[in-house]
Amino acid sequence: MNFVIVKSGVVINRVISETSLFENWIPSDTAQIGWLYDSETGDFTPPPEPEPEP
Repeated sequence: MNFVIVKSGVVINRVISETSLFENWIPSDTAQIGWLYDSETGDFTPPPEPEPEP
């Protein structure tokens, strides 16, 4: 099973494990490092696109 490790609402790592070992391990097959996590809704979203340099 795939889990992501979330710290301060941001995915900081991905792991493969049979069970969640810590509270900040959340099951997800789609979220990537750097994605944002909303703990109220349980939704993951990609980070916003950076502003283009002038």
